[in-house]
Amino acid sequence: MPEYSQLQIYLPCDEENFSSIVANYINMLGYLGYAQEVIEQLMQISWPTENNGAVFTFLTPSTLTVENAGQIACAGVEILVFNQYKWIDKHENWLVLEILFEAEYIRSSANSKYTIELSHIIWCVLYTFHRFLPTSPVYLTDEMQDSEIWQSIQAGKEILSFDLAFIPHRLKEKDLQTISDNFLFVLLDEGIGLAKKERWNKPPWIV
Repeated sequence: MPEYSQLQIYLPCDEENFSSIVANYINMLGYLGYAQEVIEQLMQISWPTENNGAVFTFLTPSTLTVENAGQIACAGVEILVFNQYKWIDKHENWLVLEILFEAEYIRSSANSKYTIELSHIIWCVLYTFHRFLPTSPVYLTDEMQDSEIWQSIQAGKEILSFDLAFIPHRLKEKDLQTISDNFLFVLLDEGIGLAKKERWNKPPWIV
């Protein structure tokens, strides 16, 4: 099985707002031109009836398009529902929405940096994710960072385990007390973009 990197957003969720959040995610995928047959399947997803969570994975390759920025091939999409997991002390419900990319496609095998050719379109897809789901940070992570973010959320710790992120301004002070020397950053009207220096040949928000 290939290694994946993922654009992902973590959202507190319950049965009442599950459908509206997933609808925004589906609208975002439709805007980017993701495979229509998968979008139709996503529209059938409902809140799990059992308190043991659910994972909906669709490994259907498709091309995502951002106007004036280009195209990028994604490997699939994934929805994860964590509802009342018994090993979560706080017993909160969480929803994770993801777009998957094969790591060897977007990163150089020589130095693990994201390729110059795809850097800007990755940023544009991440920013589109934010536009449709603007209340929480959007992250680009590898497989190890993915689990580290989840651990940080459960522990209530600051999240710095990612290669790229867009953090809304209203969450900035809570989620990022200081900007580490390890990150490049850009300030926009809606929030702050952060890119881990060692993983990028240039700031991804620059064409």
